[in-house]
Amino acid sequence: MAGDWKVNAGRLWAVGATTAVIAGLAAAIVWLFATQVFDETLYVTSPGGSDLVELSVGQTFIAAFIAGILATGAMHLMLAFVPRGSMFFGLLATLVLFVMFIPVLTLPDATTANMIWLSVMHVVVYLVIVPTLTGSVPRVAMRIQPIPPPPPA
Repeated sequence: MAGDWKVNAGRLWAVGATTAVIAGLAAAIVWLFATQVFDETLYVTSPGGSDLVELSVGQTFIAAFIAGILATGAMHLMLAFVPRGSMFFGLLATLVLFVMFIPVLTLPDATTANMIWLSVMHVVVYLVIVPTLTGSVPRVAMRIQPIPPPPPA
């Protein structure tokens, strides 16, 4: 069963790429605010998962940018293949947000301020990506009209 929308992929991905850049910038602003205004060094787990390493502004931007690109891909798939795809996209994005709190709130030896700043960063990125992509649906896709049933014989 197909989705309810015929997607203009070029427009959707243009919006998605722009949204990803803005999400990266928003995350970088939160990082700058935390580190420069509040003098808080932000830490995340190392790729091995055992030690805390300092989070840089570049890593922050790249992670938020990748989140925006992945969200655009999910939106494209949902609109193309799932009935009421934009609604399910919002639900999926909200579930991902909640799942992303798990590693933040279980960082070993991290301060409460560190966890709060990382959580704020996640919420800000979510608030940039999800409303922008869902709000762009009427501009990047056209609703498919259902085929009416044949008249009775």
